[in-house]
Amino acid sequence: MQPRTDYPDTGRYALTDHKTVGPLFGSAVKIWLSKPSVFIVAALVVILPMELLFTGLLGGGFNDPEGLATPEWEVVDTLVVSLIGASLVTAAHARAVVALAAGENVRTGSALRLGGGAFLTVLGAALCYTLATIAGMLALIVPGIYLSVALLFGPQIAALTNTGPLDSLSSSYRLVRAAGWWRTFGYSILIFVLALVPALLLAIPILLLSELIGDPSVAGPISVVVGGVVLALIYSFTALVQSLLYFSYRAKVGDPWASDAAVGAPDLEAGADWDPSKSEALH
Repeated sequence: MQPRTDYPDTGRYALTDHKTVGPLFGSAVKIWLSKPSVFIVAALVVILPMELLFTGLLGGGFNDPEGLATPEWEVVDTLVVSLIGASLVTAAHARAVVALAAGENVRTGSALRLGGGAFLTVLGAALCYTLATIAGMLALIVPGIYLSVALLFGPQIAALTNTGPLDSLSSSYRLVRAAGWWRTFGYSILIFVLALVPALLLAIPILLLSELIGDPSVAGPISVVVGGVVLALIYSFTALVQSLLYFSYRAKVGDPWASDAAVGAPDLEAGADWDPSKSEALH
């Protein structure tokens, strides 16, 4: 099978359009807010229970005024959320973008089912990405920073093409090299900063209210829940923007960057236009 080159290219948002910074983030915010059940709620369903279990219940965060887990459980929570939780969120968001763009009616459950179909593949890519980045950091830090950017789209490619972890990371490396490493580095920083904004706007007033209450038995659970919501929002927005940036880069550099193995199945790669204001199936 050859990489598809016949994506529809008209409409308010087409997966074949290359977007500059403003239109890209504008489209991301519009999509994110117009389908909260697909992105925000789906991320909450994945991330929040993990935080409640590992940080709150097992880690003792419910009994800590700041909602902090013990050091050992903090490590467990970080590993579980950043690998298992983030992998499922990434897979669900990447596949939901394509399904919504094709005009399908996607809800929270269907988004998670879509993500579950690629979960193990994305988890493998995320694990290899993490190990490569850590190894690079141990080698004088700079190689780790380079690899963290060059391999950025590995999980998205794994979700959309069902290729193996190493093939997905290799394809990400080729794509970033073709589109520009420094450009991608700038995007990654901007994505993280913008993902913090809605999370902090939600978290700060709630945490201040918790401080005013002053009861540790109340402050602990509130802090744990708020922390879980903040993480879910960050992972959700980041996964969505990176998925859109992946398609934008494909539109910019074309398909030749892809390895022979990293070609998409037609049902996942059939990106079409998605205009939330006109698609009756999405309301």
